[in-house]
Amino acid sequence: MSLIYSMLWKIMIIFLLLVFSFMIVLYSMEPRLIERGLYRIGIQENICEPLDKSKIKEIPKKIAIVADIGTTENGFNTLENMKSINPELFLFVGDLSYETPDHWFNQTGLIKKEKIKIAFADEEISDKQVYLEYYNLENVFYSFELDSVQFIVLTMEEPYNQNSSQYNFLVSTLNQTINNEILEWKIVLLHAPIYSSNTEISHLRDELQPVFDKFDVDLVIHGDVHGYERTFPLLFDEKITDFSKCTFDDPKGEIFITVGTGGHSHSPFIEKKEWSIIQNDNDYGFLSIGLYKNEKTLIGEFISNNGNIVDSFQIRK
Repeated sequence: MSLIYSMLWKIMIIFLLLVFSFMIVLYSMEPRLIERGLYRIGIQENICEPLDKSKIKEIPKKIAIVADIGTTENGFNTLENMKSINPELFLFVGDLSYETPDHWFNQTGLIKKEKIKIAFADEEISDKQVYLEYYNLENVFYSFELDSVQFIVLTMEEPYNQNSSQYNFLVSTLNQTINNEILEWKIVLLHAPIYSSNTEISHLRDELQPVFDKFDVDLVIHGDVHGYERTFPLLFDEKITDFSKCTFDDPKGEIFITVGTGGHSHSPFIEKKEWSIIQNDNDYGFLSIGLYKNEKTLIGEFISNNGNIVDSFQIRK
């Protein structure tokens, strides 16, 4: 009997060695195959470790950003998770409660509405007047500033082609930042994704990204796809300008981030485009942005609802 057990152990060890050897060869040939295989069974890829912020002697202004929340338990957990970092602003990038405005107002009732900004998606546009009045907004596309950041909120639910009022507003707002020494950062919020490995709106890219390129926009943040994805810095039509993954020194082009992880549901990523750094359709959570004005540094972290920092990156000016 002991001889049989001994043989079984030897067979198992040989089998494991063969599997390990095969994985090494496979990884050397195509690293993404193993990454995608692990990802598909729920083992999350980890590209960038959480950054050590202890050496930065400055308390950052924090902003919490997410889209596609819904009235699910996961949606309520995401809101509690966002509140835990005590942000200066809550930015909700469309598809809020998937219910009536009153549902959403009740859901966010413990957050001062003065600290909330929203982007308009198809779920909100039919009730736009209610949202505009509640949040004291004049239009479904608008801009605002926080310290050294110019935020621009756009929508696909209104015309955005050249010579449209929204397009002209975008150009005019960005043009005013050119000689403004205070505004270091330009961040655009738009529910519909310009870049996503799942679904992207190519005509949005054709119309808007050349403007982003011209005026040196830093981040473009989306929802709609119910997952998290971050790109390399990109100039118009998929041109990667910096192959760094975690730390960027004032890169050319924009970093596009999808954060449709508010809690409504998940949209599995079937593929990973060449310009995509990291994807996550396993976790609900939100994007935290820390602004270090004196250091001229922006730190982004995707924080899951279980408290883990799943992705981390920084941009330095």
